[in-house]
Amino acid sequence: MPRIVKHPELRREELLDHAQALFLTHGYDKASLNDVIATAGVSKGAFYHYFASKEALLEALAERFA
Repeated sequence: MPRIVKHPELRREELLDHAQALFLTHGYDKASLNDVIATAGVSKGAFYHYFASKEALLEALAERFA
C-alpha cells in the first residue's frame, strides 16, 4: 500500500476525529490506542509523533471543546 503524505495538522485532526468517534461509541476505557491507530490508518510511530499517550490524546480532545 502506498504511503500517503498529509499535512501534519490535517493528520493530527484526523487522529482526533477518529479518537472522538471511538470514545463516544465505546467509551474512553474500552477504546484502545490500537483501535484509534487502526481506524485512522496510521502507524503507532505516527501516532506517537503527534501524541505522547492516550491521555494526551484525550487532553487534546478536551481542548477542542474548551
